[in-house]
Amino acid sequence: MSSIKNLAITVGAILVTLETGNIAKAAIFLGNSPQKLGNGMINSYVVVDDLTGEPASIGLTFDVGILSGLSDGETDSEDHSHEHEHIDTVMLSLPSQASSTAFEFVAVNWNPDGHPPTGVYNTPHFDFHFYTIPQSIQQQINPANPQFPSAAYKVPPPGFVPADYYLIPNTAVPGEGSHWANFNAPEWQGVPHGFEQTFLYGYWQGIMAFQEPMVTYEFLINQQNRSTFSEAINLPAFFPKTAFYPTSYSISFDSSTSIYNVSLDHLTWRVATPVPEPFTLLGAGIAVGFGFLFKQKFPS
Repeated sequence: MSSIKNLAITVGAILVTLETGNIAKAAIFLGNSPQKLGNGMINSYVVVDDLTGEPASIGLTFDVGILSGLSDGETDSEDHSHEHEHIDTVMLSLPSQASSTAFEFVAVNWNPDGHPPTGVYNTPHFDFHFYTIPQSIQQQINPANPQFPSAAYKVPPPGFVPADYYLIPNTAVPGEGSHWANFNAPEWQGVPHGFEQTFLYGYWQGIMAFQEPMVTYEFLINQQNRSTFSEAINLPAFFPKTAFYPTSYSISFDSSTSIYNVSLDHLTWRVATPVPEPFTLLGAGIAVGFGFLFKQKFPS
């Protein structure tokens, strides 16, 4: 019951920690389908500038209860064909006021043992997938689909991937697609790796499928005694659809309400660039070849 009460006052917590720039007055709209995760509750929200009517920030708000009562690393599944396996997952719809943003829905995943690549992301953490594709397409990202490998590893056209972002080999995940990381991020600079929080992009059929803050359990615990974390996002030169996209993301904790916010901020209007047809077979070949070299440095 305390979790539900906390979510009722989440709007106040969002106002306290808002990282949307110089907005004189803003309205906060919560999603209509909060979900239970661990011993807590989580919901989506969007912040709208009252003066312009434009979305300024989109995010997730959750109480401290989600850090307890989570599943451990044990699973009854005998299918280990995809090592990037989430234990707890919740799906969240977005408020209708978020319709002009690039995002369709959000999936939150708890990974008690982390996931590959070993030595980089094998730390207990949460994945916050903000999907830019509808659920009807997301559900087609299935290994049973004979086009799964080629569609997942289809190389996006030049300019549609941010600078310094590269494909992480062997990360074609059901329901997600391939994962691309900033190889200048701390976690890629050797051992011991520096993964606390990071920002990934996902692609399916050569088109952006999601934007993903990943945050470790330890980082969220430590955030209770720190000021708001905020960092600029590396952006592609071109965008697949006309919408509002974030230019930064933030992670905050309000000690007066025990509420966390993970948000995509400073939403900016982008006009779509027509997507040329990439070379699917070339993309798959690059993924396989780079994967071989990658395994020499980060053996699983």
